[in-house]
This record gives sequence, C-alpha cells and structure tokens, in this order.
Amino acid sequence: MKRVGVTFIFLLFFGNLFAQNEEIVRGRVMNDTIPVMGVHVQNLHTQLFSTTDEKGYFTIKATIGNTLQLTHVSMQTVFRNIAKADFQVTGIVIQMKEHINELEEVQVTKHKNITAQELGILQHTPIRRTYGEKKVYSNTRVFSGGLDVAALINAITGKRKRIKKDLQNERNMAVATYISENMGNFLKKELKLSEEEINALAYYVMERPEFHRAVQENNLKDLEFMLIDVWVELQGMLERELKNEKQ
Repeated sequence: MKRVGVTFIFLLFFGNLFAQNEEIVRGRVMNDTIPVMGVHVQNLHTQLFSTTDEKGYFTIKATIGNTLQLTHVSMQTVFRNIAKADFQVTGIVIQMKEHINELEEVQVTKHKNITAQELGILQHTPIRRTYGEKKVYSNTRVFSGGLDVAALINAITGKRKRIKKDLQNERNMAVATYISENMGNFLKKELKLSEEEINALAYYVMERPEFHRAVQENNLKDLEFMLIDVWVELQGMLERELKNEKQ
C-alpha cells in the first residue's frame, strides 16, 4: 500500500507539471498508405479532442506522458503515449488497421453439434485451435506426400510471416482484454486510474511474456504486483523525460 500511495502522489505531482507544459502535437493518421479522414483524436488526460481532415492531419495540445486515443467507426482503436520526440516539427504518423467483425457460427438445427467423434470418423480428440492458430496450421502443414502447395506459395509470398504476426496480435489483444476486464476494479481502487488509463496500461504491457504467463495461469495476485510495478516504471520514465527537458 505504501508503494501505491507513492505512485498516487507521483500522478498528482506530474499531472500538475504536465498541465503547465502543454505543447501542440502535429500528426497524421494512415491506413497503410491511405490517409484516414474523420478520426476522433482525444487526449485522455485533458479530455481535449481533435478530428483528422481529408488528408489525415490533426493537431492537439498535449504534454509528455499524455495518452492519445484514436477512434474511427471502421478502424481499430489505437492508443499513443506522447514522448518528447513527438513534438518535432515533422509530426508523428499513426497507423490504424481496419476493424473486421467476424460473424458467429450460425446454428441451423435445434440438435446439438454433431462431432466427427460421435459419428465414429475420428477415434481421438481433435485439437481445438483459435482462428489465428487455424490460419497458421493450414498455411504451414506438410502432407505425407510432400509440402502442401498452398504452404509452398505462402512461403514464397511471405504470407506465412503475416499470418504468424496476426496470431501473435490476436494473443496480445486477448491479454489486453483480460487485464481490462479482470483487473479494472483493482486498478481503479488502488491506483485511481480511469477507464481510459486502464486500457492504455493494458495495451502497454500486452506484449510482455510475463503477462501472457500470468493471464494463462489466471494468477490475479501476480498481475496486481506486476501492474503496480509497470505503473511506477512509467512514472519514472516521465520523471526522467521532465529532467531531460529542463536540461
């Protein structure tokens, strides 16, 4: 609890400093090479917001350590933590990916799902895979007669690497969602974080292996300590940024 108290004081102290050093952040939002118009850009710390123009450009006031949330009806939400380098005249470029909704499986009868095991086709229990894992499996498997033609083509075109990257992104997003949904009340109570700050923290740690392990083991106690440590780590980074800025 002592560490939490110190962290909370850090938040109040640095929050006041940042409010006094607001600068203009210039940026552009792209979907690959295409500018994205109409993106809602909001500073989660000050609640100020801006909207991208037809060429994807926007400007917004912010300070080091602020978090920008970018939302669009057809794009995946993006969080961007502002660093000292982001205030350069050239501005920042933020990539957004299209939001794809996968339709759930349609049930056409009132009967329970009939499996290959129940029909006697399979004698073993098949491995259940997520959508991303199925893509990796179908594009890398080898038959007894040799390499699958689709796998060979994918290896040549580089599709295999993209599919594996999609699978990793899927796992990272699952970790971020788990933290937001299961650790939200703890972070609100102990660190006094807002919903937006909780989501930003979840996105910040979602690629770390130790968080993947804790989520897989459903180890909430370890997650509590690790999230507090990361939040303190972030405050230290912000403190160093402020010192460097003053020098």
